[in-house]
Amino acid sequence: MADKYSSDPQRSSWTYTQSDIDTLREQIEQDEAAKRRWLLLLLLLTSAALVGLIIWMSTNYAHYSSSESEKRRLTDENTSLKAQVSKYQKDLSACAEKEKKQEEAIAKAKESVTKMLPGALGGINVPAFARQVYESPNSRVEMDSVPPSNLFRNWRAPNDAGGIDVYTLVGGIVNGKWVIYSNLISRQGANQ
Repeated sequence: MADKYSSDPQRSSWTYTQSDIDTLREQIEQDEAAKRRWLLLLLLLTSAALVGLIIWMSTNYAHYSSSESEKRRLTDENTSLKAQVSKYQKDLSACAEKEKKQEEAIAKAKESVTKMLPGALGGINVPAFARQVYESPNSRVEMDSVPPSNLFRNWRAPNDAGGIDVYTLVGGIVNGKWVIYSNLISRQGANQ
């Protein structure tokens, strides 16, 4: 098939005028300028995305670092609290043991004082009763009834060093119950 322009002598040789060249140059420049604008826009978008990514990563790292330090602080605080709990449990056990021993001593002293009370109320062995009350916890004994008034005076009792201790018995009402207190007012050695 023959070219339809091959018979046309004007079309067989292409000749460009200056206007055609200028038009072509202008189109090429416009195309290149558009490419440069798109590349610049793509560069700006990529740069913005990169800056955003850096900010996001630094924020995440800051949160991670903050959470790690908070985790360490909480771990240390937990450890110190466990140590305190352990110490307090030991102290509580020691206090409970001490309280148990004190209750046993109170019960023993109360039993001893209770055994001596009838005799002391009858005037028998009152100095030993005064010493026993003094050595009991809180240096007192509770009574169900009014004790005799001749009980409330100074009593001389021998001590372990071979001397004499002087105790005074004092009575009163506390919380609706009669209470007898014993106070050591004098201690004399064997050679005095």
